[in-house]
This record gives sequence, structure tokens and C-alpha cells, in this order.
Amino acid sequence: MATSNGRSPLMRGSYVSVPVVIAIDLVCHLNGDSASVARGLAMVRRRLQAASSGGPPPVVGLRGPSDAQLRLVQSLVVTGLRLKVRIVSHLRVAEVPLSSCATRVCQAADRVVVESSFGARAVQYALRHSGMAHLPPVVIVPPAVAPADARAPLSGRHALRIGTRASHSGDADAFEALEIFRAFAKGLYWICHDCHRLSPFVIGEHLEPIVAAACPACGSVNGARGEVLADARLVIGGRPLHDQPVADRPALWTLRTAATALGIADQIIWDDPDLTIAPDALLLPHQHADLSFAVLDGCSAGIVTLTTDFGAAGGLPPGVVRLVPPGQMEFAPNGHWVAPMDVGSAISVLRSLSVPQAHDA
Repeated sequence: MATSNGRSPLMRGSYVSVPVVIAIDLVCHLNGDSASVARGLAMVRRRLQAASSGGPPPVVGLRGPSDAQLRLVQSLVVTGLRLKVRIVSHLRVAEVPLSSCATRVCQAADRVVVESSFGARAVQYALRHSGMAHLPPVVIVPPAVAPADARAPLSGRHALRIGTRASHSGDADAFEALEIFRAFAKGLYWICHDCHRLSPFVIGEHLEPIVAAACPACGSVNGARGEVLADARLVIGGRPLHDQPVADRPALWTLRTAATALGIADQIIWDDPDLTIAPDALLLPHQHADLSFAVLDGCSAGIVTLTTDFGAAGGLPPGVVRLVPPGQMEFAPNGHWVAPMDVGSAISVLRSLSVPQAHDA
């Protein structure tokens, strides 16, 4: 299946290790605490009680961080339930290269599910070189294709589709992508004609922009506000696990309520978890130094990928990966220092991509 711009759908290659659709009897969403593990065990016990004798063992699907999955697996072993069920582990894109916890989960799993063909190859490579005696089959989640109206060609002069990923509805990196997209699409920045700096407007209380009429860098009034791009779209990919709010944002917003508060809800495409639309660019900010597996996945699909430059992306193709410097360090309410992607630099890259498309009307 090709897209309007001629590329294959992102994250959907021809490679599948085991072409089987898995029907999960029970999915446990885990966050690692004791209460979550206890709820998972209770769900397994109820499913076993309801299962008919002599039938196939129930399939327990595990979602969440690998350390949380490992805790439930260990609890299943201790309680004697492991031999009565089959385990399917859903590995997040951030779990590759495999951590020690993820490797131990794979050792115990009957099957491992990943989100892309590139991910399947990466996981199998890692497992083969881990010295594991048991190598579980690796399966790709069947793509959830976006509706036809969401996949229809855009017709605006700057019809740019930007993709990002969210592991859950409170993903802080995805929230950062929302803020960058809002500044880009709503023209919330100043372009100075003297010093040629692009400066995003300061965001005040309740996420309202403090609109500047002069360059914040040199004070010149010889410039202009950014152009409003009503035809730009942000595609939210990923498979959210639960409706977890953004803990370090006002009012504990979820991504959907934040998009409404930011005034960009009508420019967001939510129902494409596998990014089958194949966006023109991927916007993948992150607040840690590890190289995101989603960046590698985007590179393998040939999509221009913006990611925060923490020095971990050396060797990636420069024509595909656009490294955006981190901005000023911020002290988040969760007690950690974070360095969000520099908004002005990100907008500069997106503006360079925002050109009239071949499918313009």
C-alpha cells in the first residue's frame, strides 16, 4: 500500500517473523507497583476459574515497562500460575536495545509482540546475541489503518503532515510535540529581518502565548510574526496503554484535553496508532540522552525525523535525521531536571519542510 507521496506506510515493512494474529484473552496493563501486580494476578485467577477444563491455556498479554512485566511474571511463577497460562509480552519501542529486564521477560514469554517489522528484526537480533536458550517467536501487531478521510491527500499550500508517538495519553514527550506543533502551525513566533533569528513567543499562564511585536534577541521591530498554517496536521501514533494524565502539567491534562486547551484539536489526527498515513516528517522530542527506537524506525522508513540532540545519534543518516538542540534546562514538578527540545530550532526545521506539495490543488 502506497501513500499519496509515493512512500510505503511508515513502520509497515514486508518482514514478519510469524504471520499470526494473536487473540489475547487477558491483557494486564502494568505500571510496576504492588497494587498493579496484585490486580494482574487477580485477573489471571478469575480467567483460570472461568476457563473450561481441558481447553487451551489462557493467553495473558503483558503491556507496560519491562520491569513491571517482569514483576508479574515472577509473581506468576511464585504462585504456581505460570504453568497454567501462556504469556505474550508487548515490547514498547523504547525497550530496544533490550534491557536486562526485557531480556528476562522474553526468556519467560511464549511470544513477543512488537510494533513494526524493523522492530521485529532488531528484537530477534538482540535475542540471538543474548545467549538465551529459549528464543520466543516475534510477532508484528497487525496495523490499525486510519480511516479513509484521515488518509485523504491534503490540499493546502503548506499541507504538511507531522507524525509523533505517544506511549500513553500522558506522554510528556508527546505533550512537548503538541506544544511545538502549536507554535509552528499557529505562527506563534517572531522572524527577525535584521538578526535573522526565529524566536518563539513566551508561553504564559494557562498556555496562553505572550505575543511579541519585536525580536526578543535584538529588539528590532523589523520582522514579522510567523505564518498560520491551518492545513498542517499532527498525527499521533502509538498505542496508549491507559488514560494517564500528564502529571507535570497544569490540571493534570491528558493529551486530548491539552490539544483542546491549546486550540489545535481540529488539526490532530488521533486514530492512526501505527502511523499508516506515512507523515512527511516525524517530530520526536525526548528529555533523556538515550536514542529512541522510534527514531531508528523512522530512519528505516526514510522519513525526515526531528529528534533532540543529546549526542546519542552519531552515525545516523544526516539527510534523514535532523538533530535539534535541547533548550534550557527546566526543573519539572516531578523532581527531575529536563531539557526540552529547543522550540525555535524545531520550528526552523519544520518551516524548511513546509513547501508546496505535489498533491496541491
